[in-house]
Amino acid sequence: IVGGGVAGMEAARVARLRDHDVTLYEKTDILGGNLIPAGAHDFKVEIGSLTEYYRKQMDLLNVDVRMNAEVTVDELKNSDADAIILATGSVPVMPKSIEGIDKAVSGVDALLGKKPVGDKVIIVGGGLVGCEIAYGYAKEGKDVTIVEALDEILSLGNVPGMNKSMLLDGFEFYGTKTYTGTKLKAVTADGAVIELPDGTEQSLSADTVVMSIGYRPVPSMKEALADCGVEVIEIGDGKQGGNEV
Repeated sequence: IVGGGVAGMEAARVARLRDHDVTLYEKTDILGGNLIPAGAHDFKVEIGSLTEYYRKQMDLLNVDVRMNAEVTVDELKNSDADAIILATGSVPVMPKSIEGIDKAVSGVDALLGKKPVGDKVIIVGGGLVGCEIAYGYAKEGKDVTIVEALDEILSLGNVPGMNKSMLLDGFEFYGTKTYTGTKLKAVTADGAVIELPDGTEQSLSADTVVMSIGYRPVPSMKEALADCGVEVIEIGDGKQGGNEV
């Protein structure tokens, strides 16, 4: 199994329960993948508990876990595996076409504390992940603005009604500002330039611009393994993204 996120660990858990020998490769030094930032909020501690559960299962079921191991196509082809499961996951979308994107911070890096986030924050992306990030910062007392290209926030995907209600109530309570039908044009040293629904541009000041406009799958190895002679299965966000709620 390639990838130690939730998909990879669940596959490893079930395979061991069925008495298969399992080797799990994880390229970083920690298991959990995108569950780790998903559980970083103080209002989503259950996600952290789920991550710990899976890590414990790897130990209890004697899964051969190889950390800091970025396995290659050749290594997989030369292994004695009867089947290969690819669970390589996804990474945040950071469009290079947006001027100044290097000045922005991905939502994952922000949640993991890899980059500092100031007191005045613009969140680009009003989906569930972006809104949870915005709500978390608003609770901390930060001045938060959400910029969403669609006509409404929390309008895509299967957002549970109770989550949506809580977030909308929270934004009203904390005075979170929202721009809908609005595009990000550029990230600047002082904040961002946005395009309003009427086509006019406006500058917003901020200490930090956090990008939360979705995830893209990590480049797949499945095609390169097509002639390896064993079954290759692709699972998780590497195959198709989903909500972690």
